[in-house]
Amino acid sequence: GSLHVCCSQGWEARAHDLAQLLTDAYDILLSRTGARPAVRLAVLNSVHWSQSNGPKPYPTPAATWDGETGVLFLPVAYEDALLRDLHLPETVASWISWPPDLAQLGGPARATALADLLAIEELSHLFLQELQVAPADPALRRMLTAYLAQVVFHAIDANSTAEAGAGMAALWNAWGEVLARAGRAEGKVRLQARALFKEHGDRLVTLFTGSAATIEEHMTSALASTPPQS
Repeated sequence: GSLHVCCSQGWEARAHDLAQLLTDAYDILLSRTGARPAVRLAVLNSVHWSQSNGPKPYPTPAATWDGETGVLFLPVAYEDALLRDLHLPETVASWISWPPDLAQLGGPARATALADLLAIEELSHLFLQELQVAPADPALRRMLTAYLAQVVFHAIDANSTAEAGAGMAALWNAWGEVLARAGRAEGKVRLQARALFKEHGDRLVTLFTGSAATIEEHMTSALASTPPQS
């Protein structure tokens, strides 16, 4: 489909599940932005990750862009140290209502499912690169990426047939709150992106067909007019 997928031997089922998640996200971003970046998904163990020069230490999800093609690096499994650093166990333990497809899973499996949502942020960044509007300002670039992720999560929730349980956006935002309380910059950025989406919906995506300077001006204005989030 939208992605070219490779994986370490024995992890085909996980690669298939990740490809489905990211294909859904890709189609949503395509429909909103009109961009169609070439993306390769690599689901790798630690050895293959090292051999492939993954841009971040294993097993942190990451993406590279060479000007024409993006590569998404995702691990076959997460290490406990990373999950602790991401404050995922804390989120898992405190969240009561889970989507039906996660309801019967144990804590580590839930943490893995939530950590995989990082790949959607990385995919959003690749769309910014394809659109050639990724700002030079790292803070604004992170904000645009986090906002696009909000667009994807809310669209997936809207298309979901699930009748009960917390939606993907709610889980993502709950995690953002945990990170923000821990003083983590990515948590604060995600809560700002949540506020932007709450105030403007996906209407700001239309700005992404303009120039980086235009986006910076409009996003700064939108942030200034958006009520702060606690």
